[in-house]
Amino acid sequence: SINAEYMGEDEIIELGETEEQRKNREELEAKIKKEEERKKEDERRKVVLARLQVKKDIAFSDLFELGLARKAVGCTLTAEIMEKIMDHWPNSKQIRILDQENDARSVFFYTDEPEPYFSLDDLKEGYIIKFRDPNLHFFMDGQMGFRVEEANLVSIHPNPDFVPNRRLVYAAAEKEDGSRWYKQKKWEEAIIRYDASLRHCERVSDETVIQRRREIEMPCYLNISACFLQQKKWDDVVKFSRKALEIQPEHPKAYYRMAQAQVQMRQFEQAEESYLKAIQLEPSDKLIKDGLKDLRAQMKERNEAELALWKGKLKSEKSSSPSDTSTSNNSKSTTKPSTDSKSATTKPSKSEKKVTIKKPSKPWKINWMIILIPVGSIIVLILGVVIGILLSKNAHHISSISS
Repeated sequence: SINAEYMGEDEIIELGETEEQRKNREELEAKIKKEEERKKEDERRKVVLARLQVKKDIAFSDLFELGLARKAVGCTLTAEIMEKIMDHWPNSKQIRILDQENDARSVFFYTDEPEPYFSLDDLKEGYIIKFRDPNLHFFMDGQMGFRVEEANLVSIHPNPDFVPNRRLVYAAAEKEDGSRWYKQKKWEEAIIRYDASLRHCERVSDETVIQRRREIEMPCYLNISACFLQQKKWDDVVKFSRKALEIQPEHPKAYYRMAQAQVQMRQFEQAEESYLKAIQLEPSDKLIKDGLKDLRAQMKERNEAELALWKGKLKSEKSSSPSDTSTSNNSKSTTKPSTDSKSATTKPSKSEKKVTIKKPSKPWKINWMIILIPVGSIIVLILGVVIGILLSKNAHHISSISS
């Protein structure tokens, strides 16, 4: 330990070393340690490279051991071409390859004129591709693979042993790569790899391997739904959960994921049905039970809110209707009935005024009376004139006969 006596805020009287000397010493020690570690790492890599040069035919795991951007001089990595990525082709000349340990990686070509060494048209599914003096490259999107800049270090060969069922091996490798991304919580990258796995599966129609195909597809669908759940893409969660259930109709995790998404979309009845199915298949699962409990609490809250809303609406309509006003006015002119059974059956006393409510006369009767009275008078007048004319004609006729 270093003993020092403080004479002020900044001044130190030392019995050992000053603060500046201490910092310089620590920096020097850190540099020496770093240099020693670098030398040890270089020695380790030399040993690894010597071993790989004896092995000659290497895999991606050997390159990881050798380290990033370290060329495995004198070695060759042989792989199968699984797929040519056409999303951005030819601007992004990318393929997916599978090494001898079934490790799936990406290769990007940064050479415009690879001929006469190879042709980009030869980058076909199932073909064998060899990389001399390979080195592992870290890409900006997080992938680890090859960056090819020297065409003379690459050769491509047809594969006479390729069969369509080989695509299931490709599918399994892509699924494993997807799971690597999933563990890193790189949801979009994981979805891309799981989707690649499913594409390979879709191209296998041999009934003898259909069970193996489903064993690969099932976790891909489930994990894709889990990725979409993290991204809050609820429709896609339901979509891929249903695809998983098409393969295995009684899978509790698929129902559970679907229920979680349905709750977020406020499809409570469908979510309850999914939770109940999941519990039926996995009765002891606490997460499923808690999910159903929370859902029913939300359903209760929603139902109470809707009931209160309707009650308020009905009350508002009732208070604004005209019948309520006349009823309230009539209630003021009537005597409040007694709750006593005896008083309710006794006759009212003579001193009490009998209140009668006069029914309003119907306007249509008054109107008709006003109309009928003058009309009737006119009819009577006309009849009198007609009778008078008829009588005068008859009198004239009788007089003419008698003459």
